Amino acid sequence: MSQSSAQLSLTEDIRRHYDALSGFYQLLWGPHIHHGYWEDDEGTAKAQVKLIERLAARLRIARGQRVLDIGSGLGGSSCWLAKTFGCSVLGLTLSPVQAQAAGKRAAEEGVGDLVSFREHDANLLDLPSETFDRIWIIECSEHIHDKQVFFNDCARLLVPGGRLGLCVWLKGETDEPEHAQLVQDVCEAML
Repeated sequence: MSQSSAQLSLTEDIRRHYDALSGFYQLLWGPHIHHGYWEDDEGTAKAQVKLIERLAARLRIARGQRVLDIGSGLGGSSCWLAKTFGCSVLGLTLSPVQAQAAGKRAAEEGVGDLVSFREHDANLLDLPSETFDRIWIIECSEHIHDKQVFFNDCARLLVPGGRLGLCVWLKGETDEPEHAQLVQDVCEAML
């Protein structure tokens, strides 16, 4: 399957964005450059770990499983999974800057033998079929051009009985001005 020139241009824009801003994201968010699951007055770092704990529980992550982390960013979730469950994790990111930083993190955290990172476009999941027990996606799927093809590829990559976990920002159907303003504020801040 080939990508249109508009899709390739968008992919390059996303790559440049993460190459340029990953250092800033790390300063702001730490190793988990995604949002968190806030229930109380916990800080960002605790809420981020709470989010990945909840996703891991829902996926029933178990020791020794093979996990594909699509949109692995700076490797925070991948390293956490390896340290917590002894999983082998392949992290995919569009950004060579992120892949290099994530590899360094894995070595520093002592999980370099379990975790690897690859610069790879998730729009083209040309990996071997039935390779992974779990697929892990946090705040990445919004960058996917053809979601039906993407989820078909994810299904193909999972072993029978495998599970896919997805956390994503979604805009609900609401006419509340406060909601629209919140979404607008986030979008402007991210740009």
